[in-house]
Amino acid sequence: MHWHYAQEKRQGILDNLLIFGGTFDPIHQGHLNVAENIQKHFRFQRFIFLPCKLPVHKEKATANSTQRIEMLKLALADYPGCRFEIDDCEIRRQSPSYMVTTLESYRKDLGMDISITLLMGMDSFYQLPLWHRWTRILELANLLVIKRPDISLPVEDNVLETLSGHVTDREEDLKNNAQGIIYFFDAGSYPISSTEIRRNSLQNSEAIPEAVLMYITENKLYS
Repeated sequence: MHWHYAQEKRQGILDNLLIFGGTFDPIHQGHLNVAENIQKHFRFQRFIFLPCKLPVHKEKATANSTQRIEMLKLALADYPGCRFEIDDCEIRRQSPSYMVTTLESYRKDLGMDISITLLMGMDSFYQLPLWHRWTRILELANLLVIKRPDISLPVEDNVLETLSGHVTDREEDLKNNAQGIIYFFDAGSYPISSTEIRRNSLQNSEAIPEAVLMYITENKLYS
């Protein structure tokens, strides 16, 4: 499935990558600003946007899979130097989008010695115990968690206490370890959500890349 990554690994030119999963319905400046800040800071060899087909913990997507991927392509075209790319493996999978399944697929193709980091927000981190086979995730990947000092969420099943042994304050540990590391990072924030954009894309037009906004308008999405 990820033959080109596996080929790069065999050639010795790929030893780390980051996965940014989400519905991206639609992609907006909040996603892009965080992604750009992270990539400028960490310089992952591959920064992979992973749109999911059937989100388990979130509301059903409004735009269809093809439209969401097209909007991602339009948005990422503005960042040629960031090594951003799209993996549609979850879109093609005929089952719910379980991150653990995707990570197992990556490991099957790439082995266990390459560093794989999963990017998530603080809200998703707090809800990690609700994820399918969640304890397996840290056996397959590191977690790069975006700090959210402006929110306070209940901790499900004492997740912070449970995972405290995996937390590091050294960012280099993400690339020096193939899996099992949690690092919290302040990538900045952008006060907008995809939900707000779906409710009124024109009112929130400044939060949407111009090419994506044109696509939304032409295809009458979120109206």
